[in-house]
Amino acid sequence: MSVKVTVPGVSVSISKFHAIAFGCKWQCVRGRVGVANFLMRKSFSPTAIHTVELVNSGWYWNLAVTLPATYQAVQTAKSSLAAFATPVEQGLINAISVRFLTKQVVSVSELVTHSREYKYAMEGIYRDFGDDLDVVTLYADSMMSLTPWRLYDVATGQPTKGAFTLESKDVLERGLQLEDSLKHPGLLHLYIHLSEMSPNPERALSVAEHLRDLVPDAGHTHHMPTHLDVLVGDYRRAISSNIHATLADEKYVAVEGPNNLYSLYRLHNYHSLIYAAMHAGKK
Repeated sequence: MSVKVTVPGVSVSISKFHAIAFGCKWQCVRGRVGVANFLMRKSFSPTAIHTVELVNSGWYWNLAVTLPATYQAVQTAKSSLAAFATPVEQGLINAISVRFLTKQVVSVSELVTHSREYKYAMEGIYRDFGDDLDVVTLYADSMMSLTPWRLYDVATGQPTKGAFTLESKDVLERGLQLEDSLKHPGLLHLYIHLSEMSPNPERALSVAEHLRDLVPDAGHTHHMPTHLDVLVGDYRRAISSNIHATLADEKYVAVEGPNNLYSLYRLHNYHSLIYAAMHAGKK
């Protein structure tokens, strides 16, 4: 279920988990950390031009809008929620503060520097709280996001020079040994992304099965395993899961309407369905 949340300059539908951070007294810290990461992802990746603009409910999503929102989420966590935070949550507050140091628009290179510093901050949190599945997921994400779509050299099959590919693999695979790890969508999601460009994408197939129907109304979790299905030639499975993804997406659009980022992004699921059907010889 998604919930409409408004912060200064931003109106966005986000998951109920993230929305809780704006008005409750429990799990607020992780919610604020989630809000900061979520909003930033809507406008920026290290390889993107920093004037990225996406129309969302009449707002232009770019750094001039999202940086103040992410900064505000972090500052609220620091000023109002730290007193209620557990030690691991206090660590997450400190780490995310490193990533979002300012509400002013800065260069892409400076944002990448902040992201790299965030990675090193998360490394310390992971060292102390490596049995926390959220920490495992956020730490792996902090490493993988530094080289998006470049974890492996597709020509050689080897990890890209300078990428934290093997470190991410070790962290995620250790995390998968923890209790309830196969019920954590973020952890499963990242392991698929880690594996899909590797020489052995099949190693993540069993993990993908746990994600496939884990969150029934989240189209993207139905879709993600199909990144691997098409690589191993399981086109019928890819068709089936992408159908489930598109049906879930239609529920989202019925509630949120078409003028938001995900309602546009869901076309990726339709594209993947068509791609799988084409390879399977289906109309």
